[in-house]
Amino acid sequence: MKSQTTVPPNAVRVIVVVNFILLALCVVPGTRSVMELIFRTLERYPPLPWFFDVWMVGSTIIATGLLAWRFVRGRKAGPVSLTQSEGMTLDSVLLLAWWLTLLGICMYAFMLGTGG
Repeated sequence: MKSQTTVPPNAVRVIVVVNFILLALCVVPGTRSVMELIFRTLERYPPLPWFFDVWMVGSTIIATGLLAWRFVRGRKAGPVSLTQSEGMTLDSVLLLAWWLTLLGICMYAFMLGTGG
């Protein structure tokens, strides 16, 4: 009997939403000062601010891999039901929005660096 590894259907969605919340906490003016205070406090514990960077990169790669795996697994399984297709579409759109947001942030940081 084969053992199949299953991924919760909303794993990609949860990862991307957590990433958007963390990004909003770092960018929104009201919460930005709170996050700066937290990061200044965490500087006493060097691995913790580093973990934030690793989480952003790692979770994005993991979410992309999970979604790709679901697409490949779904194609091998045959026709996909309407509810699975809607979930995949929502996850795909959220992940695409996250990647475009990251791309925009990187482009903005690059322009700030080359501007002066």
